[in-house]
Amino acid sequence: MDEVEYDLPNLNITNTGTAVDLNEFQIQEGEDLFALAILAFLFISQIAVLGWKKYHPKSFQSVTLIGLWIIPPVIGIFFKNFLYVTVWSLFVCANFVIYRKSTEKPLKPETPRTIYRWFAIIHKCKKNIYIIKYIIIIIIYLTTILIMPIFLFFMFFITINY
Repeated sequence: MDEVEYDLPNLNITNTGTAVDLNEFQIQEGEDLFALAILAFLFISQIAVLGWKKYHPKSFQSVTLIGLWIIPPVIGIFFKNFLYVTVWSLFVCANFVIYRKSTEKPLKPETPRTIYRWFAIIHKCKKNIYIIKYIIIIIIYLTTILIMPIFLFFMFFITINY
């Protein structure tokens, strides 16, 4: 028998009329160093942030508070999600009112109850939303697990009949 030689580096695989170049999926020279540089940067920046938090806690808290206050509406505006920006703005305004009540001099007797009630309501709302989301995800998974075998069973019989 004659041996057949294949020229693998220049081999094109055709799939439904389209050619796929195998060289397209190879790692280019220097990409591995770039990936290592990104990982090193992430590791070093994490150490720097932890050091900043340890040695300069006031500036760290100020900058993270400003970041948590500015970044959500910027992302909402970027993705044109104005409902999110509106709800976020109302939430910030309500928290600002609660903050102002807590820093009043003299402190009114009903202020601690109001602050506790506000954060209890927020906690209950978040908890209920998470429970509803969890139930929806479980229902999706269960319906997928239960319906997919039935679907495949009928698809099997349809293909046999044709």
